Amino acid sequence: MTLAIGAGGGALFAFEHLPLSWLLGAMAATAAAAALRVPVHLPFGLRAAVMVILGVMLGGTFSPELVSRAAQWTVTMGSLVVYVVLVSATIYFGLMRWAGFSRPTAFFSSAPGGFGEMVMMGAALGGDVRAISLVHSVRIVMTVVLIAFWFRWFQGYVPTSLARSASFAGIGLEDGLILAGCGLLGYVLGQVTRIPAGPLLGPLAVSAAAHLAGLTAAQPPQALISLAQVVIGASAGCRFVGISLRDVAGAMAAGAASTLVMLIAAGAAAWGLGGVLGIPMPVVLLAFSPGGLAEMCLISLALGVDTAFVTAHHSLRLVFIVLCLPFAFRLAQGHRPPDRAVNDDQR
Repeated sequence: MTLAIGAGGGALFAFEHLPLSWLLGAMAATAAAAALRVPVHLPFGLRAAVMVILGVMLGGTFSPELVSRAAQWTVTMGSLVVYVVLVSATIYFGLMRWAGFSRPTAFFSSAPGGFGEMVMMGAALGGDVRAISLVHSVRIVMTVVLIAFWFRWFQGYVPTSLARSASFAGIGLEDGLILAGCGLLGYVLGQVTRIPAGPLLGPLAVSAAAHLAGLTAAQPPQALISLAQVVIGASAGCRFVGISLRDVAGAMAAGAASTLVMLIAAGAAAWGLGGVLGIPMPVVLLAFSPGGLAEMCLISLALGVDTAFVTAHHSLRLVFIVLCLPFAFRLAQGHRPPDRAVNDDQR
């Protein structure tokens, strides 16, 4: 039922020629259904399966020609780390001062990425799970919507016609087997190493290695990209199940304000780095935008905007946030356990 609702919304948006129609349409339709108390739900296994497929597709955008741009990537990746630190610190203090969040809730709500990981860590360290979840949900949805319409209105992006491009004919049997092997091996690798977003990053790494080694040059058909958009979009919409706007207006407003700060900072970084390094500003903007890893990589894939560059930067962003923020929180706490005497529920 949820997939049917999402696909229906995607088809409607595609008919109206809206940007990223299958992603935004599925997200809007399932969010609307959730608001109407329809029991929409997507099992984690389905999203994980689509993330494996998406990882293999994203790995296919890496090519040997990318090596010549390694120097540019070093500068922008270093700048991305600085962006994450400065934006997180600014929003952290802002959420405590103006939103009244407790220290752990504000800290794990301030990260520009890592939805699931931030919720789990925040809960373990005394944060308000509902507030953290809402702030990150608003961040992801708001970023996807604003980026999509920005590309449509200011970059002249025109949605690709599915009827003209949905073909698997370009992938032969050998290429298909190689890509399937990349997905299976990458998924196992992600589970064994326990890397963040393992179902996506594991297959991505293996697929990228296969493409860089010249084992295959197969590219994803548009039909598969559209399918991934429906599942990822519907999954985002399902995050609003059981949420009453009246009860959580404060947390959602805090999420919207923090997302605007992140996007303004991303735009400033894109403008500055694009001018200095000669990289198109839209490419850097997608690489720095604070959406979810799967959502932003899928957007770059659907738009055809230097997918390998965007994917590499968002992967770095997620890994840096997940690995460094727990240590940063302990440092901010002065190596003391969090104070649970007055938590967000009591507030």
